[in-house]
Amino acid sequence: MNMVLKMLAGLTALPMLAIGLAWAIMPAKAAEAIKLPLLEGEALGTQIGDGGALFLSIGLMIIAALFTGRRILFQIPAMMFMGIAFLRILAHFVHGADLTMPFVVIEAVSAGILLLAAKRLGSAGA
Repeated sequence: MNMVLKMLAGLTALPMLAIGLAWAIMPAKAAEAIKLPLLEGEALGTQIGDGGALFLSIGLMIIAALFTGRRILFQIPAMMFMGIAFLRILAHFVHGADLTMPFVVIEAVSAGILLLAAKRLGSAGA
């Protein structure tokens, strides 16, 4: 079970790393992957910087968690996934954004996998 859980946690990291790197080298593809228009000017710099940092941070924390076994490194990206899902839903109900349910489901499932990994695989660490 633990090996399957490690594999599932690792699989949550791969698209995050891929999209994060895409923001750096192919921002149009990264934007397309997450259903965003590619912005221009200062907004493009913000989009690339913020988007790339978010996705790379999530992916790298999951990889670090798998190598170190530190519980908090599973919990932080899980919390980020939950926050993103919550804010997507809030954007729909409060601000009239389209509800992107497939993304919400992916984020919720990813958070669940990481929280289970934190419980089963993680240690408090130093």
